[in-house]
Amino acid sequence: HSYEPQLVGLFNAFLQRKEGSALLVAALKEKTIRTDAAVIGQRAIAASGQPHEDLAAALAAAAKITTGPRQLSPEEMAKVVAAVKAHGNPARGEAIFRRAELNCLKCHAIGDAGGLVGPNMLSLGSTAQLDYIVDSMLNPGKNIKEGYQTIVVQTVEGKVLSGIKLRQSDTDLIIRDSEDREVSIPLNQIDEQTNGTSLMPTGLFDRLTESEFRDMVAFLSALGRLPEYTVKPELVIRRWQHLNPTAPATTAIKTSSSKTATQDSPDFQWQTIYSTVAGNLPLGEVPTLRSRYGLKPTDLGSSFLRANLDVVQGGQAKLVVKPTAGVSVWIDQTPYDLASSPAIEWTPGQHKITV
Repeated sequence: HSYEPQLVGLFNAFLQRKEGSALLVAALKEKTIRTDAAVIGQRAIAASGQPHEDLAAALAAAAKITTGPRQLSPEEMAKVVAAVKAHGNPARGEAIFRRAELNCLKCHAIGDAGGLVGPNMLSLGSTAQLDYIVDSMLNPGKNIKEGYQTIVVQTVEGKVLSGIKLRQSDTDLIIRDSEDREVSIPLNQIDEQTNGTSLMPTGLFDRLTESEFRDMVAFLSALGRLPEYTVKPELVIRRWQHLNPTAPATTAIKTSSSKTATQDSPDFQWQTIYSTVAGNLPLGEVPTLRSRYGLKPTDLGSSFLRANLDVVQGGQAKLVVKPTAGVSVWIDQTPYDLASSPAIEWTPGQHKITV
């Protein structure tokens, strides 16, 4: 997926202009493109908050895929619900939910882990029936929760912006876009404002197999209902950042020490990653850096993680990391001894934990 950021930028450049979508439709006529490119385009359309139906159809035709909202008959829905109850696997479903290409956690949080663009999934399984979950996944524009209706804003310069409305002052409209960023738009620059579609892409699950879809529904229906998929009240770090394995980052650490990762440096690119519902961080999702000399071709090297701790009121508390083998920890710039796990005198304010 190394080309994905460039493709996202390309699609957004067209979607943010008045005639951009029509130009792309014309360029795609009688052309064949890769399925992945079409899927990235479909996601860009969804993130724009506008349907762009002609472009969605042109992408699907060029990639020879079918997509769109699916309305199940009562008989079809009953079959899906029965299959989820009989064969759905929540553990496999959580792994699918966490897949980077689906971007679920980019918009939806489970407790404190995830984005804020879509509704929090914390207790979905205890409040929603299976048929409602299935219907919302297949037809995301049908059941938009209050407070998550998108708005589409066209500026006097012809730029198109979309997102969830957060607030409005005397001078600006503030929205949260699909990248979970707050965007401020001066009111005197707004030419037109309309209600948009769901930011969740229609047809997002068309590329899942039936069993994968079943497992995903099983996971969502377990949230807040089954004990092992209920967020516990313990203080667990759920929002992390991992260090991307770029050449500058690898060189910076290789020529100094692991402690260099505790510093803010232009050589370092950090990317957000979230824990599972149980509070664990799957290390298989964390990239490694070949940050030491003399590594064999089969050696993975090291992974670097960091998290921010906001101490509201000072006091003593331990930091517990499991497992401890092969793990080094710094609090701000100070090494922390995991073997003895001494109590730390935390001072109010922001503290950075690097692992």
